[in-house]
Amino acid sequence: MANHGILPRDSKNIRFTELTARLHETYNFANTFCFFVPYYFANLIDRDYHTGTLDLADVARHNAIEHDASLCRADIALQPDGQAHPDHPLIERLLASASGPGGKLTAHDLAAQMSLRMEESRAANSGFSTSMIHRGFGCANSATMITVFGGEIPLLRTWLLEERLPDGWEPRNRDRLGTSMAAFNRVLLGIYTKMDERKAMEEIKKGM
Repeated sequence: MANHGILPRDSKNIRFTELTARLHETYNFANTFCFFVPYYFANLIDRDYHTGTLDLADVARHNAIEHDASLCRADIALQPDGQAHPDHPLIERLLASASGPGGKLTAHDLAAQMSLRMEESRAANSGFSTSMIHRGFGCANSATMITVFGGEIPLLRTWLLEERLPDGWEPRNRDRLGTSMAAFNRVLLGIYTKMDERKAMEEIKKGM
């Protein structure tokens, strides 16, 4: 959104209330959802939602919302500026894993890639850490790829690799009330419950 000028292009001094409004306008998440995420993050970094601001760099604070084993970014312990740059090989592997009708990413694909990243990160990063909440954030990121972009690879390639909205972008969900937290969480839980790190480790060993 900052790259399009929907949020300040310098990514600084963004009001939490402004972020709420722009999330709704850009992705048509329900108003309650758009309020919850900035409100939660404001509390996480000890700021007041109603009067405070954030810089987008604040989102990269380790183990706040940012977490190890991202599908699209290197762990900070392995690449200190990793959150600032999309990891193209990781993203290409993710997109290539799509197995759904019409070549779309599915909840199963995303769960398998998340499980694989967990095992890779655990093996390579001596400071690796994870928690239920951070797994939840990871699943939320993945659920966005389905609820907002329908798992469609051309759209996701633009969004993930070029960090911009696809040309002619309109939210996939055109419902007046937007994508509700309940609908989003159904997708999130569908991904979470399909994760299988033991199977991912077996796949890693096969490739050695």
